[in-house]
Amino acid sequence: MVRLRSFTKQLICPDCGDVIGDATLRPLTGWLAVRLAGGGLAGPSEGAVQLNVAKRRLTEAPADGRDRAQRQLAFVERSLGEQIYDLACPRGHREFITAPQIIRAMHRAQGGWARLPSTG
Repeated sequence: MVRLRSFTKQLICPDCGDVIGDATLRPLTGWLAVRLAGGGLAGPSEGAVQLNVAKRRLTEAPADGRDRAQRQLAFVERSLGEQIYDLACPRGHREFITAPQIIRAMHRAQGGWARLPSTG
């Protein structure tokens, strides 16, 4: 189904299933807004900015989190030309995700919830 009007879906953490926040999409303009569960807006950053964040996380990762941090760094490196969101769920999981991935999840979702793909 092609949507011409704005619509909102709750974004679901791929790690635990908790609600990360609400995403509103205006299809004709491509405008995407993500409001986190805590109330703040999540803004996308250019891939180069997120690359520095991912490198820092890899450096600071504990031994049992290094594999995930390495996968997330590789994801950011592959997505440098995209707007990348760094989303955190209420349980502390962090996920890098591109705007096109969020939009795709929203379009594919049957109900009011859109489960995000895991990138790490």
